[in-house]
Amino acid sequence: MEVLEWSYDLGFIAGVYLGDGNISFGGRPGGSFNLSSIDKDFVEATRQKIKKVTNYSCNLRWNKIKKQWMLSFCNRDFVEWLAINFGIAGKKKIKVLPTIEANKGLLEGIMDSEGTSNRYSMKIRMYSNLASIVSICNLLGIRRGPQHKGISNENWFSDKSSKNMEGYSISIKEWTKVGLGTYIKRKAKHGINYKTKCTEQCKKDGHPR
Repeated sequence: MEVLEWSYDLGFIAGVYLGDGNISFGGRPGGSFNLSSIDKDFVEATRQKIKKVTNYSCNLRWNKIKKQWMLSFCNRDFVEWLAINFGIAGKKKIKVLPTIEANKGLLEGIMDSEGTSNRYSMKIRMYSNLASIVSICNLLGIRRGPQHKGISNENWFSDKSSKNMEGYSISIKEWTKVGLGTYIKRKAKHGINYKTKCTEQCKKDGHPR
């Protein structure tokens, strides 16, 4: 696979992988990137960005049993690239990316995957070390308000593994100040910008808004 140039779109894909995405190996072509979600706009945005970055198409379908949109991208080179750069299941690692735009994409991909919001702030909750999220926010000039104490331990599940979950809050004001938004319409509230627009290619592909 050609060396990928860091961009907003590639950063977003990486963020989605670190959050709701997963990869698998086996058979031929030997690897796939997979994503499932109830939010078609989120999955469709990911599909379009993969197409833009790799010039290859993804498979997108509705699973009637799980009631989710299922995306699959079979490309061993890309799967190996994700594994090398961000780790595999259970060992995924968030990191600061080389460009400002790539880091913006990474934040949005992670927030759309793992984020929640209230009237004033958005919060990422993940089974991961969020220190790099803090570094990215500092890099982008996203300030932490006095009510946000930094990374928090999210031990709110009865499952013992919850001790590995961390949380980090970002005010909606700071999030939107640097041009960030969401690709999930139901999360676009309290001033959060909804970024999804159906492209002409999307309409041709039969994915109406």
